[in-house]
Amino acid sequence: MNNSKGMTLIEVVVAMAIIALIAAAVLSVFTTGFAAIKRAGNKSEAGFNAHSQIEITLNKRDTDPSPSNLTITFSSDGSAFNSLGNVETVTHTINRSDVIITFFQPKY
Repeated sequence: MNNSKGMTLIEVVVAMAIIALIAAAVLSVFTTGFAAIKRAGNKSEAGFNAHSQIEITLNKRDTDPSPSNLTITFSSDGSAFNSLGNVETVTHTINRSDVIITFFQPKY
């Protein structure tokens, strides 16, 4: 009578292969998650830097002698509001994460 206790070599190899596949799947999920977190952080930092540039631009005095006219028309009653100023665009890039913000700087 053959009394075998333990696992055969084939069972061990199959178990190790299954564990390796599970580990690869889990590692892939973590790597993708960390990459997404890094991209979000870069986008957030680029947005913060663009916001700082907007603050600097808004605190400067208007140097454009011929500002453009911005007209806002309200759909509820058709009334219009006009304002003089400049439409400006700020772009900031960090590690291929672009933030482009367009804003209106009113003439003082």
